[in-house]
Amino acid sequence: MRFLAHIRNAVLALALTTVASFAQDFNADCQALTKHPHRLSGTKEYSEAADYVYGRLQSMKPDDLFEQTFPSTQTETISATMQIEGGATLELMPMRPNGIIPPVTPVEGVTGPIVHIGKGTANDFDKVPVENCIVVLDYNCGQGWVRALRLGALAVVFTKPDLADARNPHFADANVNLLRYYYNGNPADLPKDGVNVTLKSSIRWVPTVGRNIFALFKGTDPVFSQKKDEIMILAANLDSFGEVPNLAPGARSAASCAALLRHILVAFFDNQARGHQGSSTFYRAIENDKIDFKVETRMESHKWETAFIGEMRELLAQPDPLTAPAPNVRRRLLDRLADKAQNSAHVYKDQEYKMNDEVMGYRKKYGHDIPPKIQERITEINGTFDENGKQLTPGLLAKASETKHTWNELQRVIGHQKRDIRGGKPVQLDPAVKRNLDEIMDQVRADIEARAKELELEQKALEADKKIYDLFSDKWVTMHATIMLGGTTDKWALIIGGESSMHSWQDNPGLYGKIQTSFLNLHKAREAKGLSNHFLLESANQTLSLTRVIWGSVTFVHTGEPAGMFGIYNLAFGTVQEATMREGTPDDTLDNINLANVIAQADDIAAAICPIPSVSDGIADELIGNQTGLSLKRNIVVNKEYVLPSFTDDYTVKGPMVMGMLQGTSIPNTPMRGATVQFRLTRSFSLAYNENKHLAFDNFQVLRTNSNGVYSLGPVAGSWGARGGFAVIFDKNGGISEVSDQSSYPNVKFRLNTF
Repeated sequence: MRFLAHIRNAVLALALTTVASFAQDFNADCQALTKHPHRLSGTKEYSEAADYVYGRLQSMKPDDLFEQTFPSTQTETISATMQIEGGATLELMPMRPNGIIPPVTPVEGVTGPIVHIGKGTANDFDKVPVENCIVVLDYNCGQGWVRALRLGALAVVFTKPDLADARNPHFADANVNLLRYYYNGNPADLPKDGVNVTLKSSIRWVPTVGRNIFALFKGTDPVFSQKKDEIMILAANLDSFGEVPNLAPGARSAASCAALLRHILVAFFDNQARGHQGSSTFYRAIENDKIDFKVETRMESHKWETAFIGEMRELLAQPDPLTAPAPNVRRRLLDRLADKAQNSAHVYKDQEYKMNDEVMGYRKKYGHDIPPKIQERITEINGTFDENGKQLTPGLLAKASETKHTWNELQRVIGHQKRDIRGGKPVQLDPAVKRNLDEIMDQVRADIEARAKELELEQKALEADKKIYDLFSDKWVTMHATIMLGGTTDKWALIIGGESSMHSWQDNPGLYGKIQTSFLNLHKAREAKGLSNHFLLESANQTLSLTRVIWGSVTFVHTGEPAGMFGIYNLAFGTVQEATMREGTPDDTLDNINLANVIAQADDIAAAICPIPSVSDGIADELIGNQTGLSLKRNIVVNKEYVLPSFTDDYTVKGPMVMGMLQGTSIPNTPMRGATVQFRLTRSFSLAYNENKHLAFDNFQVLRTNSNGVYSLGPVAGSWGARGGFAVIFDKNGGISEVSDQSSYPNVKFRLNTF
């Protein structure tokens, strides 16, 4: 029996038991997975859901159970409030970012009068001016929020008087800071028209760790015509996402997870909401064609960098690291010190310039008639002088100049040390210069320790990747099927295709005829035996040129799309005409789903794949887990590329980087750590607002540079001409400090320059 790296009938029988107990456990699983308002990747809420899934799988006694971790990034809301003038402060929820730009206000916030517009139709805006106002709109306002901002509104606050409809997107594809928030309380709590309110919000991207979870059940006879053990992958996405990220219960996806929990789970993927990062990471682990990107090569790179960190620690522990001999890493240390000293020198040079400019501005404006308060400020900057022009007390300008000089002197000392790579003689430093050196030396130590912690996480990720590689390297993946169930009907079908940017153009639905025939044979066998059947025949008998039409949602995205780049057949087991009306909305909750229909489909899918007493008697050979017809050569052309960072044996970092400018320089030549990168997989050719957007899904990946300033790309399909990147460096409150320019957008596989 092929099923999932081989599934034992005894385990399945134990797991499935009776329909009645299944329904009871299914409901309990759904409740557990939706107990929190969201399951955003990288949050404690997701972690609790993942722990629950892990425990449930463990109780089913799989042959193997393991996790795959990977570096990721997620938004964190520090604060989002509405301060009513002379009244209360209300908590708000930020809407999803536009691209990678979350709705962040200046530190002082934005203030304006409240205006209630309701649905926000064109007629509504004809009646009330909204320029410089805070506009309150219904959640289901269509493009009403776009109209408000075009007409000069400072911000938009959504309320929900009715059930939320997923066909109302609240974000733009462009990377722009548009202030949009959701109020989760009674709309009557908001002040009446004309009352001034102040909105303040601080949201930042933070590093997180993604968690894919896998359970392996072994079968009894997994070798078919491919002469290898065959594996079929069943998967669901475990994380949630939506228009209000912190209020995205994700009940429909939770129900799909519960169906797998109760039946034949293989994979629960994390961070699927952002460009299939979870399943992409999984497939990168099984890479076996491109030597430079195999897990063994990546582990070699990790080994060299770990050695570098060890040698840097030894050097930094010396009494005088500046002059101590260390042939392999001394120059690396001096380069880091030189950059930090240069940056600090330019900070004070910039202060000098600004203070001189400020004083010149005052003298130009007031001449000899300088007001007393302005004169005080000039004295604070310039200090005091006697009648002969001798300075009596130094001002801010003199102090900045003196400090700048100490940093310039340190740069000179470091430059002199670079001439002797083996190590120089001890140097006598002025006390102020010595303090500067100690300061930046401590900064380098902190940088090294930060990278060491990153390497520890990367080591765990590599170990998981190695386990996956060892499991799959000598096996044949027959099919990757995603469970996508809803409550619209009790019928399920094969949905073939995919509309995310990770879908390979070589992965054509016309290549799936033999896959469909296997399900058709099963359907006929069930009918002949008079067995219960919730499967839609038309999705398998090829009367439909595209089974995508069976899926009723505006877009079709599933976890298996990256599999197509590896030539692996991938599809979804989806509910017939599932419109996903609540997908990604605050109302994607269990009470808005017909769970009885989901249970019926999940039970039927399990019976279609593996033997279940009284449900599949007499048709064991026709079950999907046993059919020889699924043992197919791959007709999908393999089409995958990567650009991954590496660390070489000469202690050099290579790979795509975000490069920024040190203060006082005009060339971006410094790797920027902690930058947020939007990796766009398709290029947008329209400037018009697109209302037909992916639901609870970002059609791009969000990456974060590590301490070396590098990021990873791939696997991706197709030409790089359609790819692009945008990098942002945020301050501690989520405000934008630097962004990459348009000219570096197509160079995402090499570097993104920020200014």
